Amino acid sequence: MKCNLCDGNKFDQALGVKSLVLCKQCGLIFFRKQPTTSQIKKFYNTEIFSPAEYYKRMEKADKKNFSIVLKKVSKIKKRGKVLDVGCSTGNLLEMARKYGWSTFGLELNDKAVKECQRKKLNVKKKELNNGTFPNDHFDWINLGDVIEHVKDPKGLLRICNRKLKKGGVLTLSTPDISRWLARKFQIKPDEHIFYFSRGTIKLILEKTGFRIVQIKGYTPYRNLSALAHSSAFNQRPTKKVFSFLGKFGNLSIKMPLKDEVYVVAVKN
Repeated sequence: MKCNLCDGNKFDQALGVKSLVLCKQCGLIFFRKQPTTSQIKKFYNTEIFSPAEYYKRMEKADKKNFSIVLKKVSKIKKRGKVLDVGCSTGNLLEMARKYGWSTFGLELNDKAVKECQRKKLNVKKKELNNGTFPNDHFDWINLGDVIEHVKDPKGLLRICNRKLKKGGVLTLSTPDISRWLARKFQIKPDEHIFYFSRGTIKLILEKTGFRIVQIKGYTPYRNLSALAHSSAFNQRPTKKVFSFLGKFGNLSIKMPLKDEVYVVAVKN
């Protein structure tokens, strides 16, 4: 077994979790035992991982989150073709379309794809691979909470680099494993395979042909009623807490926890 980031082969156990290892060379944390590709596809249609109901309830919060993303991207690219990988119910694509972007999405969850089609979004039930789209095709690719789910993060980023035009924008967010909240709620065997910090995400982007424009700790707006449907919080007692709070309305909150790392990068 080799590290996906640096090809190192020496590991320590990480965070006291069985099968979770830390690469001694670069610091990347990942599960040694990983699900197969067919198992991953099956998981995303059981509504256990990334349930469509969660993203439908997140729409109000997502509008706030994605308006910030769109403003950052517009400083580099005003409009063009955008691909949202793992687009779920299409909240980002809906907003990007209003800003004048030509929108494309990929998603594995059947219910989410149907919701996107209801919204008349160009979304396919496919993974991103070398043959999915032509090279040098997109002006912007978004990987929102995606890279931690895949079996080959470095391979995915290399494909993104090929699919982007020169100077194209990549936006990416993922739980920051150096933060307490991510360690408490985001370690999820089978669902989250890889765990990044600012240091390891910076290194993997540089290795795959990107120049980082911005990297920072990030706290997204979250909808309280949606959190009861999140795989991170849908266990007792947190599910009961968020189900109760959700009764007070469609409330979106943003706490200064910086439990995710957010990156804007461009193709070299």
